[in-house]
Amino acid sequence: MYQNGKNITFTDRSNNSVNMFLRNIRKSAPLTTAEEYELWQLMQQGDQRARERLIFANLRYVVTLAKQYLASGAALDDLLMAGSLGITKAADLFDARQGHRFISFATWYIRSEVQKVAYDHIRHHSSNLSLDQPISAYDDDSDTLLSRLPSDSASATDWHVCFEDSLNALKRQLDKNCWMGAGELLDDYISMTEKGYTPTDFARKYHITSSQQRRFLEIVNNESRQLLQAA
Repeated sequence: MYQNGKNITFTDRSNNSVNMFLRNIRKSAPLTTAEEYELWQLMQQGDQRARERLIFANLRYVVTLAKQYLASGAALDDLLMAGSLGITKAADLFDARQGHRFISFATWYIRSEVQKVAYDHIRHHSSNLSLDQPISAYDDDSDTLLSRLPSDSASATDWHVCFEDSLNALKRQLDKNCWMGAGELLDDYISMTEKGYTPTDFARKYHITSSQQRRFLEIVNNESRQLLQAA
């Protein structure tokens, strides 16, 4: 991870490391197009300080994007380190002569690395269940919390308020029975649904396949069904 133009790592895995990184990012000033082009020219001459300045000036977006994937359950420091890796890859491939701003070019590289960490956490931190397992034959979705989620955003908001207690109980059960972070992943799915996004958008965001996305919803429905039966 870059901090003050230097490549660093989280050695103590503590919140202090993240907070220090975030404080330093706030000190970075955005670059103009002309400044970016000048730095790129210096980079072509092997100037590492110019490369570091270009990266550091754009790390705010790494933070913004990393926070969007916290619902995967992955630690923020891991997401930030992945995003920092992505932006350094982009810096090495950037060509200012193409007329694009650096962050526009770097977005794909940053997002790709962050998504890998988010998906790896989902895939490898489940205690009992995996998104790679075959989809179970839960055909009866007549009595699950997700089956009550309306398609239109206005009704979805009403659903969220009405079933808030049940939703929180379901999130706790998912974290306990599946993997830590599964509850927040469900919360993000519902939030995206309320905003009009599709399940495909959800799968694309977390870099998972359609079958893995369906598997996640099957897991949620099964836990939901057990919760409602016990109520």
